[in-house]
Amino acid sequence: MGKKQQVRKKKIDVTTYSTKFFSNPEPELNGSGIVEVLFRPGAQHLHFEGKGIEVKKGMYVMAETETGNEVGIVTCHPFRIANTLEKLPKIIRIATDEEVTKYQEILQTENDAMAYCKESINELRLKMKLTQVRMLFDGSKMIFSYYASERVDFRELVKKLVSQLKVRVEMRQIGIRHEAKMLGSIGLCGYETCCSAFLSCFDPISMKMAKAQNLPLNPAKISGRCGRLICCLTYEYKSYLEEQSSAQSDVKDEEDQEKHDQT
Repeated sequence: MGKKQQVRKKKIDVTTYSTKFFSNPEPELNGSGIVEVLFRPGAQHLHFEGKGIEVKKGMYVMAETETGNEVGIVTCHPFRIANTLEKLPKIIRIATDEEVTKYQEILQTENDAMAYCKESINELRLKMKLTQVRMLFDGSKMIFSYYASERVDFRELVKKLVSQLKVRVEMRQIGIRHEAKMLGSIGLCGYETCCSAFLSCFDPISMKMAKAQNLPLNPAKISGRCGRLICCLTYEYKSYLEEQSSAQSDVKDEEDQEKHDQT
């Protein structure tokens, strides 16, 4: 007879997008619930709390962001979850017609700035890849995100941008994983890549995670579109370690019992 496997009941920590919550049969959340908001076409959908504001899918709203208040479009109907473990940013109010018009003008300005910056990069023969251009809603600054494998002297580029755009310019170098997050793609699983869909930060990933999960140790088979090891290796790594440790402990207990019985 084989050894019976013991089923351990665990309280699962569920992670959905950037919001963490524990499973609960009776969710508790005041207000209209949580909604997804999209600020730029192709960008990551972010979660916001819509407490006290009646929002619907397709509405333009003013919401809190890391760079200040921004206008975005609600991409889903409000939904409720159990008590969140992280404090979500809030939707301030429904955007006015003037703010929506300004938002659309900003998107067009960003597209024009992207085209001009790429043209200037080629003209100056700079070894950098422009990934994203974002203008703050108040129009005070434009942020140019780029990827480069080495240090780039972009002083002449900044002069050209400031002269053309008449706005303060910030050049922000990003890593290849952040570039993949901004551009978006389809993963090996056939779904949208985790980085572009919901990940808000990147955890360190190593080959020992793949080894612990009995996955192929060929990097070509377990790497994402960015060329780095796939992010999902971290999802179940801790559980595999716990199960392996438990199995080793059970084997040791059996060996000790056999020795005891023999004596």
